[in-house]
Amino acid sequence: MLLKRIYEGAKLQHIALRHTGVKAEQNFSRRLVEGAVADGWMTLSQGKIILHVQPEDLVYMIVRGPGHYCCHCKEKLDGSGFGAQARAHVKEKHAGASSPDPQWPAGYCVVNAYECVLDTAQHAKYKAPGKKE
Repeated sequence: MLLKRIYEGAKLQHIALRHTGVKAEQNFSRRLVEGAVADGWMTLSQGKIILHVQPEDLVYMIVRGPGHYCCHCKEKLDGSGFGAQARAHVKEKHAGASSPDPQWPAGYCVVNAYECVLDTAQHAKYKAPGKKE
């Protein structure tokens, strides 16, 4: 994805969309989301991230938000950043089973971004020129 901030003097006028990248999938860091929401060019609403850019708003569906997730059943797990509830879930629901994801041997993963996918028609319209998925 390539965006450009357009200023008039010191004031942000709008965000210009150059392209949405090669793939419709996009991860947005918490820091980016918090800053963009504060600046007014992004909205989180009803499971979507909406980028208020020119020439039109881009609507991304949130597949997974920040948090802990079970690698076995894909359930979002409650709890703090230390993973106590996630470990308890794996022990209770999946005792003795090896993690299906070797990158997360404890059986749960920590997602630190908003994993999203752009509307197919919008991605086709604004994807990086000359690039194929």
